[in-house]
Amino acid sequence: MLLVYTGEGKGKTTASLGVALRAIGRGMRVKYFQLIKSPERTYGEQIALGKLGVETVQLGIGFTWTKTPEEHREALA
Repeated sequence: MLLVYTGEGKGKTTASLGVALRAIGRGMRVKYFQLIKSPERTYGEQIALGKLGVETVQLGIGFTWTKTPEEHREALA
């Protein structure tokens, strides 16, 4: 199953972490992808999921309002 959370504002990370946590609790395998977070940094959710045995993959260039949508798309290619 693949779930994708998008949109402006708050709640995407919280919602996806909640679903991941419930899946882990039911014995499902989880792999967590973040499409904007930079692999150059470490984030709290990455640390917490790692302690639960979940691999987190960061595929972006980091969230910032100084990056253009084109730069984000290029980073994902």
